[in-house]
Amino acid sequence: SNVAMSHGLGHFFSCRGIALAIQHFWERGHRHISALVPQWRQKSDQRIKEQHYLTELQKLGLLSYTPSREV
Repeated sequence: SNVAMSHGLGHFFSCRGIALAIQHFWERGHRHISALVPQWRQKSDQRIKEQHYLTELQKLGLLSYTPSREV
């Protein structure tokens, strides 16, 4: 999540930022990569950009959602 906020310059959660971080490690030969994102980031929100990246990364087994305090 810190990567996504940094990529969004602190103004929004950039899902592309997470994809770029995973790509960085993948290109360097790492194959056991796990990104953890709070489950509430799946909700529609103007401050969360390009959520389709999260869906694709989850399908590839590179991203998992963690339980959040919100129910």
